[in-house]
Amino acid sequence: MEKQDKVIISIYAVWSVLVFALTFAVKRLDADNVTHILIIIFFFAQLASYPLLKKAFKNIRPQVLFLVMGVFCAAVVEGTYMISKPVFDSVRITAGMGIGQMARNLLIDLVFTVPAYIVIFLVIWFFMNRYQYKLWQYLLFIGLGQALGDGGFYFIAAPFMLVFLPYIMVNYHAMNFVPYLLAKGSLKPKKSGWAKYVLPPVAIIITYLIMGGAIHLIGVLTGLK
Repeated sequence: MEKQDKVIISIYAVWSVLVFALTFAVKRLDADNVTHILIIIFFFAQLASYPLLKKAFKNIRPQVLFLVMGVFCAAVVEGTYMISKPVFDSVRITAGMGIGQMARNLLIDLVFTVPAYIVIFLVIWFFMNRYQYKLWQYLLFIGLGQALGDGGFYFIAAPFMLVFLPYIMVNYHAMNFVPYLLAKGSLKPKKSGWAKYVLPPVAIIITYLIMGGAIHLIGVLTGLK
């Protein structure tokens, strides 16, 4: 890791710790905080197992590895949200629910979200191969694109909540960061410059809006929304 990566990621880590400490202190162990604790555990488990994953998957094509790992990680994150904010409120997992019903609800959630994540990770893959990113740039700007794409209207309504961005962005770090590390060594991007800070996040936001709109429409038509 380069010195600049270490400095900026360290600053971001301190910001994240402060945000999570404040949020946990205020909201205690509500469903949303439990979800985020599970996501943090999953993210750190990925980071800890990265050397083993790199060795185990070294012969897999980088694009296939990134897409499969990314979508798998996204599905795990979706699973943690089943107790707090699944794709539709009607499929939320609640206390006392039977295992069969839980599995059915999770399956419905994944049927709607996995195709969307495949498209999203294809968009991210395109920009990974186009633009040269330092580690901190990928971590922050790709994560920012996903965070604003998934919850942009919330931040427009309450812009002061941008202070708490790490609380949301950890979701996307847990989806895309380790898959990026696994594929990074095989990437050969040729472009740099200011566009890499703007075009990828904007494209990711637009992709989220399109896929989210499609999911909403299908949910309404099927009576799940």
